[in-house]
Amino acid sequence: MLIKSRSIIFYMLFRKPGTRERPLLIVQAMIRKNTGEYLAIKRAESVEIGCWEFPGGRVGPGETIEKAMGREIKEETGLKVDIERFVGWGQGFGIKSTDGGAYDRFVMFFECKLIKGKLKLDHETADHKWAALEELMQFKPLSKPVQDFFGKFMVVPPEMLAGNKTVIR
Repeated sequence: MLIKSRSIIFYMLFRKPGTRERPLLIVQAMIRKNTGEYLAIKRAESVEIGCWEFPGGRVGPGETIEKAMGREIKEETGLKVDIERFVGWGQGFGIKSTDGGAYDRFVMFFECKLIKGKLKLDHETADHKWAALEELMQFKPLSKPVQDFFGKFMVVPPEMLAGNKTVIR
């Protein structure tokens, strides 16, 4: 019952205005190393080719957000991470796909701590960089949902915090 309620709430809140269409639900992991740098990937296929974003992907039917996150991170990076917290969301409307369609994407961003593993990128990734969030915000071009996320949530630089960790508020 709880899952069905969440689906109805998601549908009502995030459907395309004036239609019964729902955007694709995507999860992305902001994977952080001990150095405080985050993994950014450049898309190689499907949608927003050449844009920078975080590793992740679509939540499948009947799949929990946690399962989708674990599956996508393993497929795309080969890394093991701990999901620490939900940090925000971003939306992208009318995103063109190589299959000729246009999609709306609702992306949930989670901060994750890198636990172990050797980075092994899959065919969906053209390039990658480890960078501080402040630097990452300047990458060009950023995917529409990542631009929306950075526009909604403030990134507090480490030098302003007692523990020298970047925080998203």
